[in-house]
Amino acid sequence: MKILFATRHLPSLQKGQAGAKTSYAICEFLSRTEEVHLLAFGTESEIESLQEYEMRIFASWQYFPVTQVTRLLGALKKPWAPLNVAVRAQSSYGRRLDQLLHEHNFDVVIFDHTGMLQYVRNVPETVVTVASLHDILTQGWERRAAYAKNVLWRVVLNAEKHRTMRWEQRAFASTDIIFPLSHKDRRLMENMVQLNGSLMVIQPWIDSSVLNKSGKRNPRKDSLLFWGAMDRVENVDAARWIADEILPRIREQVPTAHLYIAGSKSDSLGQAFRRREDVSLLGFIDDIEEMMGSMEIALLPLRLGAGIKVKTLECMAAAMPVVTSDVGAEGIDAQDGRDFLVADNAECVANKVILLLRDKANAKKMGESGRKFIEEMYNFDEKVEAIRERMLRLTAQKRSTGRR
Repeated sequence: MKILFATRHLPSLQKGQAGAKTSYAICEFLSRTEEVHLLAFGTESEIESLQEYEMRIFASWQYFPVTQVTRLLGALKKPWAPLNVAVRAQSSYGRRLDQLLHEHNFDVVIFDHTGMLQYVRNVPETVVTVASLHDILTQGWERRAAYAKNVLWRVVLNAEKHRTMRWEQRAFASTDIIFPLSHKDRRLMENMVQLNGSLMVIQPWIDSSVLNKSGKRNPRKDSLLFWGAMDRVENVDAARWIADEILPRIREQVPTAHLYIAGSKSDSLGQAFRRREDVSLLGFIDDIEEMMGSMEIALLPLRLGAGIKVKTLECMAAAMPVVTSDVGAEGIDAQDGRDFLVADNAECVANKVILLLRDKANAKKMGESGRKFIEEMYNFDEKVEAIRERMLRLTAQKRSTGRR
């Protein structure tokens, strides 16, 4: 097959976010047997950290920069479209997509991230269209509205939620194959719209080196890790919630507890935490495995956002005991109390962290149970192969009938 991978972010295993790593892993697997071309958007940080050797898996590749100016122009160009969608509306990208479709006889176009489905109309009916969905945008807006304190702002967010839902319903119905990253997102989609195409669940990619090094843990005493890119509102919200409401409760019982916040742009929180002796900002981490091996507990109680939280999976894979929330655990079919601990208010989260800090043996046992869960339940290559086979069958059908 000849495949075009059209994506919202530059795929990368090196310095990308979890979604960018999964996207790259999908492309790498497909490129073993198929011809894969890349047409991507790239933020400033993604372009700066681009490793050209990673692009060798693609038959051709090109990216279009994303800036504050392009985001604003996109929103002005498509004021009727949901904001998450409009910020990737670029005429130059659409023209290049059309050129590639004209120059190459593509069998499949994979649109990576929901907002990329705005370009599905560019694709001829004889080409198989596939949607790789990292989250359901409607759910993200719903949660932001639920936590909004200002009544007017809540009305605005709810309006965006309903507008996004209508857009997603139309987009999902126009795609041949859809694969979300969790069964939870699959159920959300089935409740939103009657789907005409195939719906298959793929698992997020988990770095095998994390699993391989999980037995070499040497954590700092009473260290708590929150890990996430701080250019995402859900991570900033969680980090502030932990530092302001959860950590003080923990330190009442465990005065030596210390919070480490890691991830790209985490230094942006320096102004808020500059006087905190119990919080350290680690910034971007090159050696993720070493970082996780040096931390005692992963504290990941997210309240906002949508989709499966890969940071939870990666910390479990590293044999870290994880304390998270319903949002942080959603889409992960692990057992609360055995593989991780789940709580949703500050007092309950703090109490569960205190229990683990005081019972090191139980904390170690939980970390090992979480690691075992990942090893047994997550088989990325197997899931991608099933989707590849489905694309092959549908491609053959379209060739024989000449239509979508």
